[in-house]
Amino acid sequence: MKNALISICAVSAAMCWGAPTLTIDFVGQNPDSRLVTIEYTVGNEPAVVTLDSIVADGVPLDESRLADVQGDVNKLIPIGPGRIYWKPDETAKGTNYTAASFQVTAWATNAPPDYMVIDLLNKGAERVYYYTSTNCFPVPLSDVSYRTTKLVMRRIPAAGVTFRMGSPTDETGRQTSTNYEATHYVSFKDDFYLGIYPVTRRQHNLLTGKNSPNYFANYGEGLDWPVTGVQLCALRTWLVESGVEPTHKYWPRDGHELDYDSGHANNGNFLYYMRQNFPGFLFDLPTEAQWEFACRGGATEYEARYGDVDEVAWTSSNSLSSDHGVYLPHPVGQLKPNGYGLYDMLGNVWEKMLDAWETMPNDTTVRTDPTGPDLGIVRDTKYVIRGGAFSCDPKYARAANRSHSTINALLEGSMRVSTGNATVNGSATGNNYSFGYRLWLPAHAVK
Repeated sequence: MKNALISICAVSAAMCWGAPTLTIDFVGQNPDSRLVTIEYTVGNEPAVVTLDSIVADGVPLDESRLADVQGDVNKLIPIGPGRIYWKPDETAKGTNYTAASFQVTAWATNAPPDYMVIDLLNKGAERVYYYTSTNCFPVPLSDVSYRTTKLVMRRIPAAGVTFRMGSPTDETGRQTSTNYEATHYVSFKDDFYLGIYPVTRRQHNLLTGKNSPNYFANYGEGLDWPVTGVQLCALRTWLVESGVEPTHKYWPRDGHELDYDSGHANNGNFLYYMRQNFPGFLFDLPTEAQWEFACRGGATEYEARYGDVDEVAWTSSNSLSSDHGVYLPHPVGQLKPNGYGLYDMLGNVWEKMLDAWETMPNDTTVRTDPTGPDLGIVRDTKYVIRGGAFSCDPKYARAANRSHSTINALLEGSMRVSTGNATVNGSATGNNYSFGYRLWLPAHAVK
């Protein structure tokens, strides 16, 4: 490709807020280094710029070879010039090409690419990257860094979608309590990002600047295990004292606003620390409607789960440690993902939701972006948890299953723990630290 004739195809994504413009100013190749340089200019408004395809001698290169591009690419680029670099020798592994064409896309900030990767070790400007596919990541998704020092968010295509929430009456394992899982209709105004994994211990520590408890240290717990024993009051509110009327902000009355105070006396207000450490990121928890829609992974048929239970979820049927005789959580991302590429949506840990608990409506009304009831913040108020956990019966690992805990709860009650001789964390009572969380973000590009 030393004397290659390089042609170029540039495409600007036409999204709302007006379309960002992208003009190709120069395409050339250094005859000695073989380095290809693409110079461009972003106009109108900042945009996320990606190199989406390389066609060499009329043949599209494998998507994974896009991981070799460098420069002003896979980032939010301000109005003005930028450069992309590609070295064929590294990508094409010695193959000689006579011509190549490239597709460069400018994405509107309110309609970014499907994947956002946040570098938790770097709180500077170059901390956020955007990709159209996990195949374009610099290293494979299986790399442990994506479970420890980087946070991967997946854009969930929810805008304008109406879906049926809940479970049919004949679903195996369905709760018999009145309207716990009643079918009803929900719609969404916007897409949103959701973490592809539950937050792990290492990610939690880097996001908050505080060390998470290692409840399972005696059983080999690692930093890529989901953080456990999480209290809702420690995640996004101040500590709620018995008999004291809370005055701080809460969901849904105040939306995603938080009180910027250290909050919880012992553990700190975790979401406060996250937002302080990464300004511009509106980290929060999902609503249970958002969670259930994402959990179903775009399936058109309403199955209980997105695969055979032992293939997608750590529950009491597969999480009993033969070495220790206890039920244990597992490192995230070991089992099969759903249709959106989300892992551990079912099993492993119960995930905290924004919503206070209520029984589900049972009618045909379409509710847009439901928030759950406004019950204020009271110590004994029940809040929704979703997904089941490592020590729970598999029937709880269903997309429509709903349960609840109080705002200060650390432990899951023994009523949902499988029977038998196994203990959890050395406790004969059956209580276990099985509450974790998964992060939500608006689908908007942030630098």
